[in-house]
Amino acid sequence: DLVLLTLALWAAYSLRLSQLYVPDTLPKVLLMAAAPLIGVAVFHLRGLYKLVTRFIGPEGTTKIYLAVIIATVAWALVVYMSGVRDHPRSAVVIYGLIAALLIRLSRQWAGAALLRAAPQHKPVSFDERKAVIIYGAGTIGIQLLRALNETGKYKTVAFIDSNPSLAGQFVHGVKVVRPEKISRVIDKDGVKEVLLATPSALRGE
Repeated sequence: DLVLLTLALWAAYSLRLSQLYVPDTLPKVLLMAAAPLIGVAVFHLRGLYKLVTRFIGPEGTTKIYLAVIIATVAWALVVYMSGVRDHPRSAVVIYGLIAALLIRLSRQWAGAALLRAAPQHKPVSFDERKAVIIYGAGTIGIQLLRALNETGKYKTVAFIDSNPSLAGQFVHGVKVVRPEKISRVIDKDGVKEVLLATPSALRGE
């Protein structure tokens, strides 16, 4: 994050001034060094480093953007109180936008790399895995499927979802079927559990 925030700040100055920016005074160097340090401190206080990188969803993304905004505002206050002149104010806004993009993309790339590196199944024989159905083929259901795959103890035989546009499609290799067909799937595949992966407002269904 230190590297990414430093890169974001340098890019913001360069874009604003339409040239490769090199700070020409010690106070400006110190201000540029303060931005990533403030950012990492804010990220730590806001709990960004406690997020599970592989499963960052909308809530995690919101948390990242909010932390970047707080860090940007905190650094802007430092710039204002420093009294350094000839400081382009719009560079602060550009810095915040680039920083938010880079930090979010870094989590996305890291999550994708971890998922590729993680084994899909532990060395457990096919017959030892428990057959389950996941009710809900949305974001929560996909996250649950990935978590189950990593344990190696469960075999997800189907998604159940009431969305007609998903019926018959495959999500991460698992077929989506309509709710009225759940009994047939249970009988056919010897399903032991049905796991809910829907928002609480829809669980009454």
